Amino acid sequence: MIGRIVLLTAMLCASLASAAQPQQITVWKLDAGYYIVSGSQILAFPPEGPVVPPDDPVVPPSTPFAQAVTAAVNQIPATDKRHQSAMKLAATYQMLAGQVKDGKIHPSNAVQAAELICPIALGSEKAAWSGVFSVVNAEVGKAGTPEATAEVFTTAADVILASVPAIGDGDMQAAAQRYGFDWDKFMSYLMQLLQVLLPLIVS
Repeated sequence: MIGRIVLLTAMLCASLASAAQPQQITVWKLDAGYYIVSGSQILAFPPEGPVVPPDDPVVPPSTPFAQAVTAAVNQIPATDKRHQSAMKLAATYQMLAGQVKDGKIHPSNAVQAAELICPIALGSEKAAWSGVFSVVNAEVGKAGTPEATAEVFTTAADVILASVPAIGDGDMQAAAQRYGFDWDKFMSYLMQLLQVLLPLIVS
């Protein structure tokens, strides 16, 4: 049975080594456990350490797979709409990587998960990204292990996010506003997709 989303208030210190003021965060209760949204990632809660989004943008590795993803992204005209969709898809791939790492999605179900969740996350823009989906899904299908599968999703997310000009300073909320959508609302929507679709993927 799919549980209701329960919003809880939790206090999390910004640093274990400092006396910084605690900050209020939102914790989501799903059937699969408790999760928080941190920057562009959905993380299990409680975390092993303080949740601190990276200050610097991630530079994706230069591998044949990364180059293939870049080429597929470049087939889409570079407009604000593409950049908006790139941010959304990168967040979705990061979410899938986390679910694979946590053991919630088995590598044998990873392609199915991507095929189900990614088009919904992109909505009306999904057709434009079919080439990217194909490249990533083909690599995911060859990965085999949880570690390798999560790495494919993570690399895809990093490569796609690197195509977004406004991500230079790593501020996802500001970049999303620049491209015409609310980052926090999208991440909440992504969390709800996970809640609804994860039972279908693992059944």
